[in-house]
Amino acid sequence: MEATMEDVTATNNDPDGRMEEDDTAGGENVVSMALDPIIPSSVADPEDEFDEAPSFDELKATQDNDNNMLLDPDSTTTSPDSTSTNDQIAADPSPSMEDQPQYVSAETLSQIEMLRSDNLAERVAAMTVLNDIAAALGKERCQKELVPFLTDSTDDEDEVLLAMAEHIPSILPHLSSSSIHILFQPLEKLLMVEEVTVREKATSSCFQIYQHILQLDNSMDKEKGMVYYSDMIQRLATKEWFTARMSACTFLSHDLATLQNTNNINEDIFVELFAKLCRDEVPMVRRMASRELGPFFQKALLTYGTASLTDPHGSLNKILIPIYEELIMNDQDAIRLTAADNCIAFGKAISMYSTEIPPLSQEELLERILPIFVATTEDRSWRVRWTTASKFNEAVEAFFFSSSSITTSMEAHHPELIRAFERLIQDPEAEVRTAATFNLGEVARCVHNNSDEQEEEGDSPLTVAGDIVMRLVKKVSILADDDAEHVRAALALVVSELAPTLGKKLSIQHLLPSISLLLRDSSSEVRLNMISSLGPLNETLGSLELLHSVLMPAIMELSSPEGEQASKWRIRLSVIAHMPLLAEQLGQEFFNEQKLTSLCVSWLGDEISSVREAAATNVMNLAAVFGPTWALEFVCPPIMELKRHPSYLRRLSAVQAASLLATKMGDYPDTLRNILPMILEMASDAVPNIRFNVAKALFRIAEPCGESVYKQQIRPVISVLTEDPDRDVRFFAEKSLQDADSLFGTTVVMS
Repeated sequence: MEATMEDVTATNNDPDGRMEEDDTAGGENVVSMALDPIIPSSVADPEDEFDEAPSFDELKATQDNDNNMLLDPDSTTTSPDSTSTNDQIAADPSPSMEDQPQYVSAETLSQIEMLRSDNLAERVAAMTVLNDIAAALGKERCQKELVPFLTDSTDDEDEVLLAMAEHIPSILPHLSSSSIHILFQPLEKLLMVEEVTVREKATSSCFQIYQHILQLDNSMDKEKGMVYYSDMIQRLATKEWFTARMSACTFLSHDLATLQNTNNINEDIFVELFAKLCRDEVPMVRRMASRELGPFFQKALLTYGTASLTDPHGSLNKILIPIYEELIMNDQDAIRLTAADNCIAFGKAISMYSTEIPPLSQEELLERILPIFVATTEDRSWRVRWTTASKFNEAVEAFFFSSSSITTSMEAHHPELIRAFERLIQDPEAEVRTAATFNLGEVARCVHNNSDEQEEEGDSPLTVAGDIVMRLVKKVSILADDDAEHVRAALALVVSELAPTLGKKLSIQHLLPSISLLLRDSSSEVRLNMISSLGPLNETLGSLELLHSVLMPAIMELSSPEGEQASKWRIRLSVIAHMPLLAEQLGQEFFNEQKLTSLCVSWLGDEISSVREAAATNVMNLAAVFGPTWALEFVCPPIMELKRHPSYLRRLSAVQAASLLATKMGDYPDTLRNILPMILEMASDAVPNIRFNVAKALFRIAEPCGESVYKQQIRPVISVLTEDPDRDVRFFAEKSLQDADSLFGTTVVMS
């Protein structure tokens, strides 16, 4: 009679029991006994009966004696309880010791029992330790019992299946190379479950196992695994349940070349199989297949060569191209959403092999695919149009500007594509116009960079591409006056990118009016975006003098802590963050003349703490741009006044600004000599918060000041603060003193 799990538990509690062994079950040990009720044993005799079994304490003692065998498979050390097993090994030395059943700890036995626990959490936990369970079983029992058990357990809860799908590859080291392919059996079932996360994890595990098979040294084992993998994909593609067919779509586009070489069959088979999935009666399968159409086309072109595309009877030309043409006619919006991506993938594939495809064939192919992409700009679903608008620059690069041959053969199609882009810019939906606007600069750059003839000053290309750029630029004035704030905000971010394309003369003529309008926009987000993106315009014009009349009012209004902007402190934060960039673009003279320096210092007294902290960092960054002389003349005097302010919060800002400024002045001793006394003087402030911030600041500036200044001026002040009545001040002072001493490697004793 076969033992149950309850029998095993009962016998393990009998300290005097011994398990009776006969010739049939002589090779079984405690691992076999524990697994019998869970995984059907291939060697157990149903007539065997177990009288008594050793307790876990005795098993542990036995296992300790046999420790060398467990940790070192090549060890010859034996255990009294493993005589029959060793006799079998001696009689048949072909299996390695690691293939034999081994003793395991009580913890591993518990993990094995948890595989069939009624508790969901325990089953999930057991799946996460499949590696340990497989190591305890050995290669033979993993192959004959553990993997079949996992295959039969795929009707469990999704949490268990997800853990199983993730950890099945961990069994790989515990299987022989000839049996690795059996891990696809449970994964094949997991690829058919409804939960998408389980299928995705199972797909990832399949790829991992497949890569392991490709690296096998034994060619027969490698071929066996590849054939099983290929057969599994073909089975999934023809399964009745739709989730299996959805999984097959991903596999077919993953490694088509290997599948083709493994089966050595007609190339049309896999292409027809994928085409069948694209026309599946279940919308979800069609949607998944349509997502993979672009990658599948690229892999198919790489596998079968350009002949299959240019030949009217080739598999790609005859079977796959019509799929593209059917996409745009599909009733499902989710399927038409993939049309833009698939057309872009097609264009990139054609560009990659442009030297192998005759120009006439390129023209014929693109005349079939390009109208599909253009049709998405007029789709009835705004989501389809939005997808096309957001990827339009990729389409321009893929179709026309990846190779010279394509540029030449498709020049006549430029106006067609640009008309489609203009429709997107004027789309009724604001979201679509916004997405198209974000691509405005990139599309113009792509056209401009592929124009061979340009004016000497680089103002405008004298080609069809130049006309296209000017058509796009003329849309800027329309977008600058758009009713939707998001459209204007998007334009403010990209309009300056057109300046390098147009050159100085045309930028002044066509861009500055729209930029001035955006700088005066009623929306603070639009004005802020425009201020933050003036870099390309400044590089093209050489300076922003022409914008001074509108730039300064925009900056002052956004950064003002009074009036309507008083509550919009996050906008002030954004303006502060862009000040170092503006300093590089506008220069020190402009900053001083337009009172931007005083504005930056005034932020140290803002009502909002985050603004004051950002202002202190901004002063440090501006000092790095303009140099120490500027800092001494324009920043230090206001900080000196601020440290005498009645509010301790303003004095705290002075400490922060001075300390951060000092960290940038390490190479300028004269500047440090002016900043350090300000900080040392505030060590006697009446407010403890000021004093312990001074202690922290003194440590930050210790290294820039040098060891000599630290010992003579900084360390004495910190030592005084270590005896402060306030415990917080003492804490930070002691920490700063310890860190500074460690920095300089000194333990100077103060008198």
